[in-house]
Amino acid sequence: HWHGLYQNGTNFMDGTVGVTQCPIAPGHDFTYRFKVDGQSGTYWYHSHMGIQASDGLVGPLIIHSKDEEKLQKLPYGEDRVVLVSDHYYDLSSSLLMEYLSPDRENSEPVPPSAVINGRNTRDCSTLPNRNCTSTNTTNALFNLASDHNTRLRIINVGAFAEFQLQIDEHEFLVTEVDGTDVWPQSIHRLNINPAQRYSIVLMPPQENKGLYWLRARMVTHCFAYENPELKEEVRGVIRYWAPGESTIPESLDWPEIIEVQCRDLNTTLLSPVHAIRAPEKVDETIYLRSSFQIGDWRLSRGFLNDSSYHGSATSPSLNRLIDGPASKNTTILQSLSSTKSGINTAIFDPKHEMVYQTTTHQVLDILIQNFDDGNHPFHLH
Repeated sequence: HWHGLYQNGTNFMDGTVGVTQCPIAPGHDFTYRFKVDGQSGTYWYHSHMGIQASDGLVGPLIIHSKDEEKLQKLPYGEDRVVLVSDHYYDLSSSLLMEYLSPDRENSEPVPPSAVINGRNTRDCSTLPNRNCTSTNTTNALFNLASDHNTRLRIINVGAFAEFQLQIDEHEFLVTEVDGTDVWPQSIHRLNINPAQRYSIVLMPPQENKGLYWLRARMVTHCFAYENPELKEEVRGVIRYWAPGESTIPESLDWPEIIEVQCRDLNTTLLSPVHAIRAPEKVDETIYLRSSFQIGDWRLSRGFLNDSSYHGSATSPSLNRLIDGPASKNTTILQSLSSTKSGINTAIFDPKHEMVYQTTTHQVLDILIQNFDDGNHPFHLH
C-alpha cells in the first residue's frame, strides 16, 4: 500500500487488502503499475495484510521532480532517508490477537523499543526475559559532507508511537510535508506521527564537532500503560568527517523538556510553495465521527459513525462495487442508477462497510470529529 499517492484512475493499484485487491499469495508476486503525474516528494509503502508493517515490511518511495530545485527553496547537495519506527519484540500476529481480545478497552500495545533505519542498541541486562544479544549491533550512521547542506527525508513508518526528533546543537528547516513543498521554517524539534513524512534541510554547524546525536524519542504520554521493557529514545549518529573515526558523539541535548502532549507540528507555521485555493463552492459535506466502542462480548473496536470495518480479503470492496449486487432486484438496480450521492446500501452493509459513493465530480468537505481521548492522525490516500 502506498502512502500519499493519489492513484487517480488506478485505485485498483492502491494495494489495500480487502478494499482494492486480494492479498498476494505466498510464493507469488504482483507488479504495481501506476502514474504519479503532478506528484513529487517523500512517500512510503508497506504491507497491508494484517499489521505486517509493524514487523518491518515497509520501505521509502522518493519521487524527484524535474523542478525540484525551484520547489525546494533551500539549496542542498544530497538527500538521505531517515526511517524512524517503534519496534516490538513480538510478532504482529500475537500482538493483534491480544489487542482485539475482550476487556482491552482500546489499550494499544506499548512498544518496548524503537529503531532508526532498522538499527538500535540495547543493554541486554535490562531484558532478562528476552533472548537478547548486543553483538554486532550499531546505531544508524549518517556520513554527511561538511561543505554543503543535506536534505533529510524523515518518515515515521511505525505502528503506534509519535516521536520527537532532534539533532543535538542543530536547528533545521522544514521544507516539505507529506509531499507538499513548503517555505522553510526553522525549528529544532520535530513531532512526527505514524505515516507522516517531513523533509528538513540540515546546515553544517560553523563550529563543527564532527559527531552529533540524532535523537528520536517516543512521546510516552500517548501510551495507555507502562511497559517495563520500554526504552523511549533511539539514537542515530550524524558524522561530518570521513569513515573510520570514532562513532560516539559528545554532543549536548537541547535543554527544554520533551513534549508532554500528543500533537502534531503546528502546521499553521507552514506555507506551501505553490498554494492551491480551496474551491469557493462545496457540493456536499460528509460528517465522520471517529470513536472506539465496546460491543458484544466486551470487545472494543474502532468506529467511523456507527460503522466498524469488517472487510473480506478474498472479496474486495472495489470488486463488488464494479460487479454490482448479486441480486437483480429492480429496486436495488434503480437505487444504483440514482443520481444522488450517499452511502451505498445496495451492495454493502454499512454496519461493516461504510462506502460513500459519489455519482458525479463533486467538491466534498469531510469533517472528522475525534470522540476518543487518544491522538488519531488522519491522512489522505
